[in-house]
Amino acid sequence: MTNLKNAIESILFVAGRPVLLKELEKITSQPKEEVLKAVAKLKSERENSGIVVLEQNQSYLLSTDPVNSSQVKEFLNAELREKLTDAAIETL
Repeated sequence: MTNLKNAIESILFVAGRPVLLKELEKITSQPKEEVLKAVAKLKSERENSGIVVLEQNQSYLLSTDPVNSSQVKEFLNAELREKLTDAAIETL
């Protein structure tokens, strides 16, 4: 199961979008029950982490922990400001 869990984690990491349970079943060639067990274990391991597994309508996504949203937002805003010229910021 560890290999399956690791494979699912890697898939969710690179996907950048919610991945359907059916997609995970197909790509891992594992039955639904095994995929669900592996996802549950992954979610459990990520529970106290800055990266969590979100689930909605049998699709899964790696995301930052909502608890850290203000820090993540501040970081992203600062990064965006560095990339924009003063004229572009003024226009916005």
